Amino acid sequence: MAERIGILSGDLWALRGDISTLTGAEVVRAPATIARLDAVLGWAGPAGALARRFAALRGVPFRAVGRGPLRSVRPGRAALPTSLTLAGRA
Repeated sequence: MAERIGILSGDLWALRGDISTLTGAEVVRAPATIARLDAVLGWAGPAGALARRFAALRGVPFRAVGRGPLRSVRPGRAALPTSLTLAGRA
């Protein structure tokens, strides 16, 4: 059975296909899912505070993701990152 990773962030949810490909995990929307979660994925730094708290409440590991060295092709907050950095086992 594939690992199930919960995502709270709308930004990361938009990247769920890429995250699933990178991790080999089933990516589910949290906290909407009440099913089993093996980990919670959230942004590194202060932006991931809610995901960290949610993971602690669920008793599962928090896995941080950050924008990689290649930011985005177009400038601006709405632009999706060109690369991602995953911390920990994800």
